[in-house]
Amino acid sequence: MRRFLPEILLGSALVLNATANILMKYSALRTRELPADAGMVEKMVTRLHPAFVVGLVLFALNVFAYQAALRAPRMKLSIAYPVMVSGGYIIILAVSWFLFRERL
Repeated sequence: MRRFLPEILLGSALVLNATANILMKYSALRTRELPADAGMVEKMVTRLHPAFVVGLVLFALNVFAYQAALRAPRMKLSIAYPVMVSGGYIIILAVSWFLFRERL
């Protein structure tokens, strides 16, 4: 298990990041429009949809998992970053098409 810990952490960071992005989109679709004269507190409360808050937490966890993966001497940034970006792209592409009915 310890032998594959950097790869497990990288995979976890990838999934956390993709999920956080999906939750950001979901929360953006669920927030209501406010009148122009709405107060600052009302604007903040409206934007703090539960999916948004969970997404922020997942982004933070992603950063810690990614950094922990990069601590391993054999985990090269030139490999880890492209894996993160391309893996996240594939997950988000599939979920956007399936869940949000976005055209590809």
